[in-house]
Amino acid sequence: MAVMLQPTRASFLSKQKSECCSLDVRLCKRRTFKRSRSMTAPVRTNAKARATEVDVAIIGGGPGGLAAAAAVTSAFGNTLRVQVYESQKSYQPQGSVIALAVNCQNALEAIHPSLLSRFTKQGILIHEQIHCDITGKVVRATENSDQAISELEQKYRKRPVAIGWHECRQLLFDQLPPGTVEFDKQMTHYEEDDKGIVLHFDRGQPAVHAKVLVGADGYFSKVRAQCLDDGPPTFNESVLWRARVGWQEGMPGGNSVVKYTLPGMHMWSPAAESRGALVMPMGTMESTRDKGWTWILMAPMADVEKAGVHFDPNARTAKAIQGDTASRSALENALKVFRDFPPALMNIVRTTDPSTVTQHGLYMRDLSHIHIDAKQTHSEASGADKENSSCDGLQSITSEQVSDQKSKAAKKAEGETGPYSKGVWGRGRVTLVGDAAHATINNGQGFCLAVEDGVVLAWHLRAQGLSTKALRRYEEERVPRVKTVYEKGKSAASAEDKEKYLYKPTFKPLWQKKEDGQASDPCITNFTPMQF
Repeated sequence: MAVMLQPTRASFLSKQKSECCSLDVRLCKRRTFKRSRSMTAPVRTNAKARATEVDVAIIGGGPGGLAAAAAVTSAFGNTLRVQVYESQKSYQPQGSVIALAVNCQNALEAIHPSLLSRFTKQGILIHEQIHCDITGKVVRATENSDQAISELEQKYRKRPVAIGWHECRQLLFDQLPPGTVEFDKQMTHYEEDDKGIVLHFDRGQPAVHAKVLVGADGYFSKVRAQCLDDGPPTFNESVLWRARVGWQEGMPGGNSVVKYTLPGMHMWSPAAESRGALVMPMGTMESTRDKGWTWILMAPMADVEKAGVHFDPNARTAKAIQGDTASRSALENALKVFRDFPPALMNIVRTTDPSTVTQHGLYMRDLSHIHIDAKQTHSEASGADKENSSCDGLQSITSEQVSDQKSKAAKKAEGETGPYSKGVWGRGRVTLVGDAAHATINNGQGFCLAVEDGVVLAWHLRAQGLSTKALRRYEEERVPRVKTVYEKGKSAASAEDKEKYLYKPTFKPLWQKKEDGQASDPCITNFTPMQF
């Protein structure tokens, strides 16, 4: 007899769909937002809007790239030409769930309070976690009502919510002026000329000149590969499958998370020793409400191979953390690897639309060796700005100077120390955000830190101009922050650590008018990094 998913708890027996938060959207007085512009078809811009010269070019139209674009647009009040280049031909509802932690909410608020309001209205609170073994038997059920955390939520008036990955992308997309995102644009390489950065795209598409280049193109970032040439991230021997589904028989009722684990399994651990799965609701939008649930499966590589599934961790087809949905193989692989898991779960997986299932490995970049000498950073960045400075941070330079700069960068890449050494997130007029910069274990902070990246980057661009100095200041501020949050921002962190590193730190508001004397100020306030 099949063991069903809901054997003991009353809330677990409920068959009602979880209630979604109100979809009412407040209009920002400073700017009017369109409600959820469709992304199911390519958003094309007209010929005039597709300028061949831009101020800030962002490669990668995922949430991290969109957050950076929204932050820069907010900081400069729509006075810059910001363009996002996305390789996909269109956006489709895909991906899984994102935990919108309080530090992420603080960063969204810095972009604009109305943006945070829209996120929190779509998100839902998770009230209960139900832990099962792989037979479906409930091992324990816990309520998300820790007293210490509740006190923090009351003190700071924010609490984590769950929202769909696609919904996060949609909300950030809606924040941008029409035409900011250009689809079907795959960057092949870039080069420097006397105007800054020249971006080249596949299929002979016109080149684009940019004053600043931001790589937000994920695990296997082409921008990083050319900029730092430090090789691909390290595969951590784990594979994930994710999908969006509608509520159906066998799922829990209410806002509950169901986790299936084997001994030795801790979801999102650096190297899982056994397989695990979870089913949970997530915040959606009106257009995606019919798929308001997600399932996530994770298995170590040994179990993947044991099931006869071929997975190439070095394949570049999965361009982002959300994986590849080009074929049915992802769903078929999941069914093989988890064939002995409870029928109630596997029936949900089996009936999932294959086009919504993503499969990808987990990858990491070692953060322990990253160190920036702040004094050296200021010295070299200032030196570069003497050659390349103007009101917007860039002045025409000769081809000889370009060649000399490339030569210096190459020497540094060979082992010299300084702000351009291996491990730092940029070089010259190029920098990175999100997984392209600091991919590491899934601890619920990937999206959150990507949003933080965009806010801090925009702050320094506004303070220092579109200059190399601004990019190095951004990296200088981000490195200790990212290392600290990955260490202390885990779900198992103490309430004291969560308050110190997630709740208390805030970000200077980008939407407020720039004040004199901000050029050297950090963006993050109320934060003291750990000593590593």
